Amino acid sequence: MLLAQALADVWALPVGTVLRRRRVVPAQAGAPRSQRLRQVRGAFTAGAGRIGGRSVLLVDDVLSTGATVDACSRALKRAGATTVRVVALAT
Repeated sequence: MLLAQALADVWALPVGTVLRRRRVVPAQAGAPRSQRLRQVRGAFTAGAGRIGGRSVLLVDDVLSTGATVDACSRALKRAGATTVRVVALAT
């Protein structure tokens, strides 16, 4: 959230926490992409009332295989986000 707030301040964008974990996800370190995708599938949900019809900028600290970003993006789209763009500090 600190990274998102810093970017929001610089880019004059609103910031909020709209994603929630639906379940605990096993540690991803060292797992192949296919396993990571399975582990995070359906693990997140987003509040539709806050993002329906809006574009969302998803902020991640480290983007490795993209599995978590993919699962979060899907949850945001299911909640009604029109577009989801991603910014990551490191890959």
